[in-house]
Amino acid sequence: MATANRFAKLEQAAVAIIGGLAVKRYLRTLRETEDVDFLVAFDEDVEIGKSGPMGQLPLGIANIFKGKLCERSRDDFEVIGQAFYVKIDTINGRESVQIDFTTFQTSPYIPNAATPIREIDLEAELPYISLQDLVIFKIFSCGLRASDAKRYRDDHDAEHLIRELDSQGQIVLSDRQKEVVEGMDVLDDVVKALGQRLPKYWWEVKLNLYW
Repeated sequence: MATANRFAKLEQAAVAIIGGLAVKRYLRTLRETEDVDFLVAFDEDVEIGKSGPMGQLPLGIANIFKGKLCERSRDDFEVIGQAFYVKIDTINGRESVQIDFTTFQTSPYIPNAATPIREIDLEAELPYISLQDLVIFKIFSCGLRASDAKRYRDDHDAEHLIRELDSQGQIVLSDRQKEVVEGMDVLDDVVKALGQRLPKYWWEVKLNLYW
């Protein structure tokens, strides 16, 4: 983030940590994750993304982000095949950690946690997607996964995230979150991925969709 903050265009990007690292944060488990997933969008996209569906704007933000970082800081970043890595110093020496960028077009919406890089306190914690938004993102991603294993992992995560969220009190979805869950048949994909172990009704009740 410190590197991105040095470039005028990139500092306009809003980012939030999503995916496996966020799951580990909320479930406090030893769930393995081999990379760090960032959602990234620019200023003009954030206002659209927080209020409406994705997919209406040009693609390519993630590739622009990767290209500019590599162009300006080759010592810190590298691309191997289709994978993008940041090089960090660890107790074992300099290591490469894979970073995946998810664009706003492939997300159900832009979460409120997405913060412009220029506003992030680099001495503090990076912005994480909220627990409730992470639940919706995991449910949404099921139908987009190419393999059964990835679909199962997302839905397994979603189940345990919902149980954690439910333990904190009644779940109340925003209108946008309800639109994602109810309007795209995503719960059918979730039930199928988990082998019918949890019926659709369980998800609807937990998400408080009947009230």
